[in-house]
Amino acid sequence: MIKRGTIILVVGCLAFLGACGNKDEGPEPTVTRIPNAANAPIAGSPAAAAGAASPSTAPTGLQTGPIEVDMADIKFEPAEITIPANTDVTINLANKGAATHNFNIDELNIHSGDYEAGKTGSVTINAAPGDYQYYCAIPGHKEAGMVGTVHVVEGGAAPPASPPAAASPAASPAASAAATPVAGTPAVQAGPAEVALLDVHFEPKELTIAADTPVTINLVNKGKTDHTFDVDALNVHSGPIKPGETRAIAINAPAGEYEYYCAIPGHKQAGMVGTLKVVAGAAPPAGTPAATAVASPAASPGASPVASPAASPVALLTGDVTRGEAAAAVCLGCHSIDGSAKVGPTWKGLYGSQVELESGETVTADAAYLHESIADPTAKVVKGFKPVMPDLGLDEQTIADLIAYIESLKE
Repeated sequence: MIKRGTIILVVGCLAFLGACGNKDEGPEPTVTRIPNAANAPIAGSPAAAAGAASPSTAPTGLQTGPIEVDMADIKFEPAEITIPANTDVTINLANKGAATHNFNIDELNIHSGDYEAGKTGSVTINAAPGDYQYYCAIPGHKEAGMVGTVHVVEGGAAPPASPPAAASPAASPAASAAATPVAGTPAVQAGPAEVALLDVHFEPKELTIAADTPVTINLVNKGKTDHTFDVDALNVHSGPIKPGETRAIAINAPAGEYEYYCAIPGHKQAGMVGTLKVVAGAAPPAGTPAATAVASPAASPGASPVASPAASPVALLTGDVTRGEAAAAVCLGCHSIDGSAKVGPTWKGLYGSQVELESGETVTADAAYLHESIADPTAKVVKGFKPVMPDLGLDEQTIADLIAYIESLKE
């Protein structure tokens, strides 16, 4: 009996051991195996959750379709774009400024041509990887900061992110408070004052002078492009002032506030304006008679609110062809010098010619006629053209220089 029980126990143990053999030798119907790659994150961990989203192959900001670039006064928006290499990419251009602009990339031989205000168009870029500068070629606009960068990248690699700009001291509340004069205590300048003409703003933007007193204002162009100083309400127009040049004007005005601005196309719209405060009660500067306060042709009696140019016939000044050619940069968007048709009449062969007007009369394009047409563009409209020329507010010397340049183009 004992021997039989022992045999049964041994057989039972063998059967149990057989069932617990090598796990790879038989199926495990109650166990689900999940293949696990080496170093795979544990399910439910933050790393696993992050790995669930497939990474993007395109860099941030990379644009492959049509890209909109606005030309404003005086800047591009955006000033930085990123496109793929060796691919045709269309750039849609829109002039949303008040001045004429264009879009140029010299390295890629891309030149859009001029776009007047409100005009649109497009260019196509297909370039090798690299960074290329685009800019506006209208005189003075590039120098005033109308530039941008196109990043051309290979294989969807994004250009390195630009580091954040350091905070300007002007952005600090303490700095702002230090730069702001106390309200109600303007610094009245009865003697010579200085105004710096920069790209594209005045320093100072607010100037306080004595009323009913000739006050000399020295204008210093510290920028890289031409600027002007104009106060329409006082008939003050400095004329174009070249970089590095200093010009003096004299202002004698009644008490009040007047706007001064730069008349170079697009500069006023870009914020180159200031306020002239003329206050009563300040003593005139000793030894500064009105006759000695004027240091340039631009600061002639015509620039004083006391004497209006319309009160007497204008005495034509002697013009300079070289200065006139430089001043003509703002005019050649509408007038040609090669005889081709534009918005306005060509200047080639204009001087001394017979001009037929919309009124039906014919006049000679002499200095007097050209002066009137520049100073008052709608006084005598040439037949076949619309009266769209704006009043540029040019000073007498600049008008004389332009007339001299137009005369040099006669046939």
